[in-house]
Amino acid sequence: IQAHYGAPERLLGSGTGGSVYLHQPNYNAFHSSPTPSYAVKIFSPAASANPTHATHLVQRLEEEARLGRALQHPNIIRTFDYVQEANGTYYSVMEYCPRDMFDMVESGALTPADIDCYFVQLLHGVHHMHSEGMAHRDLKLDNVCLSETGQVKIIDFGCTTAFDRFAPAASGVCGSDPYIAPEVFHNDEYDPRKADVWALAVILLSMMSNHFPWEV
Repeated sequence: IQAHYGAPERLLGSGTGGSVYLHQPNYNAFHSSPTPSYAVKIFSPAASANPTHATHLVQRLEEEARLGRALQHPNIIRTFDYVQEANGTYYSVMEYCPRDMFDMVESGALTPADIDCYFVQLLHGVHHMHSEGMAHRDLKLDNVCLSETGQVKIIDFGCTTAFDRFAPAASGVCGSDPYIAPEVFHNDEYDPRKADVWALAVILLSMMSNHFPWEV
């Protein structure tokens, strides 16, 4: 990993799903411009006290990496590499996004022009997912990130599900309060595309009011 993506510079975050580090490849004279930064997620099942939970996390990491490669779109986070080392450690290499929409709302820095620019990009990304037969199901401020160039990137495909284009249906509660549509709680089956649209409306309300949805 370090040979291709550089040494880890700092820890970006950690949790039960592993740790994420910022990697910055060394700049050299053969590059016409500075090389991009990468976010590298590392997970070692051997370090988990719960083998069943560790297996689930590995499956989720693999699925996220697969979708990050399959859903090629400028407004969807890109996965560059997915590696399992001989010692059982897993690495997922993604685009680095220094900010998310949660940060932007918290800082109160969003202007009407920003909202228009960012939300249109978010719509493009979600539309692409739906056109590929995928619903995100966990759209929220935290999962709408900004790249180093200020481009919107949708992240976190842990709740993403495929649907039949002719009869779109999903089941089970998945997502984050208060972004979850009412029908997700009350219906055995629901259209996951409409659940995404509900979450988009909550995100837009937060961006326009400069308040978190639980404060509006």
